[in-house]
Amino acid sequence: MPSMSSKKCPVDVELLLSQAQSRMTQLKKSIRERKLELREAKITCDACGQENDDKKPLQTCIRCRTVRYCNRECQIAHFNATHKADCKAFKHPPRCRAFDVTAFYPGCTHPDCPVFAHTHSAGIGCWVTSSGTIDCGLKGVAGDYVELDNRPRGAPIAFSAEKMLRNFMREDGYYLALHVIVQNRMGHKNAAPMVVVGSSILAIGSAEGTPVLLEGKLDGEQNVMLEELDGSSVVALAPVFVTLSYFNGKYIMNNDHPAVVDKVTSSVALKMGDFAIFEVQYRCGGPRIRRDFKAIERLQRLSIPATPFDPTFRGPYTELISSAAEKGCVCLLDAKIDQASVADWYSDYKTKGQDEHIRTHYGEEKMQLAKLSMTTISQQLKQFQEGLMGSGLFDKGPETFDRHFELFRKTMLRKGSFPATLGNEAYCQQVKLMMRALAHGAEIGGSSRAIKG
Repeated sequence: MPSMSSKKCPVDVELLLSQAQSRMTQLKKSIRERKLELREAKITCDACGQENDDKKPLQTCIRCRTVRYCNRECQIAHFNATHKADCKAFKHPPRCRAFDVTAFYPGCTHPDCPVFAHTHSAGIGCWVTSSGTIDCGLKGVAGDYVELDNRPRGAPIAFSAEKMLRNFMREDGYYLALHVIVQNRMGHKNAAPMVVVGSSILAIGSAEGTPVLLEGKLDGEQNVMLEELDGSSVVALAPVFVTLSYFNGKYIMNNDHPAVVDKVTSSVALKMGDFAIFEVQYRCGGPRIRRDFKAIERLQRLSIPATPFDPTFRGPYTELISSAAEKGCVCLLDAKIDQASVADWYSDYKTKGQDEHIRTHYGEEKMQLAKLSMTTISQQLKQFQEGLMGSGLFDKGPETFDRHFELFRKTMLRKGSFPATLGNEAYCQQVKLMMRALAHGAEIGGSSRAIKG
């Protein structure tokens, strides 16, 4: 039986890991620097400009969570002057780092969170932004996986190696990812919470965009066609994946929050002032749609229904909106896509290319990282795959492979490479699955179709 010590492994594993470790370190540094810069932006009273005092923090408007005051006098003065109208009109989204429309990366000319759609009705408001990758590519597989660098402190490492592998190797993506923030600003203190059913958030195509969206229809995909007032027929895309990402600004995993009344449909009950950020994904990719903006340009609006919480409802939440509609108890938010904002945010990509888009939106450092890492890691994964295929480890069964992997893991831990991740058994199991996928035909780069479907 070949061993790691007697037979030279044809894979430069140490180089692969060191390069990945270097990239992770740089990204962590960039994230830390951005957080520090955001903290440096002083929080002040919206009425008098007094800075926040940690001993006596500023109080926020409980209805909108967008403004802060140092005392009641400032609150009353500002409310009567401008905030009463602004709050009612949903002029600004609630303040939180996960959806900060005022935040810019250092040296960048575009905000981190652009607003592509916004509307409000009957005390409920919403905002829509992109949740895609920095290269504007559509996702290769629907769903989510937890990135190791961005998981909440103390949270277990849990992610799908299969989804990570498919998304990394995607040649052609299919899924558009959006963030949808919904807030309840109803003024009646005794009003019932409003329930938003995440799986009922529909993406409505435009009359011109519908035929292009339908070109990428996948096997088994069910689409609903709507007839508009002008007689045109448009497609209504239902989410292929939806989850509650943040509640009142705090990160949520696996729809695990008391406000979630149904996990399967990502249904969330919002009391006055509460806001939820959903990640919603739609199958929009096709022969002529391979980038986020190509998909968004073909959409007309997002349709977001909400209904008062009904404690007597016993049916599945997939039927909640239709049941409430029969009673006339649905608040429907039709958030029209602001195509001018979409064109502005993606203008650098269209006119100057991907590198310039990343530079002006995420910074020079991330542009260089994206440029170098994709080429380097693709080459190393290709080498990794070839090495696994030629090593004979898989021919001798999973037990032999597991022994070799364990030896490799201990060696890397001893050398100080990836101590946090390789020391986690759940993560190691996912790495093994990914290695086996690579060794059994999950080719890198242009052959990404080999593992789709």
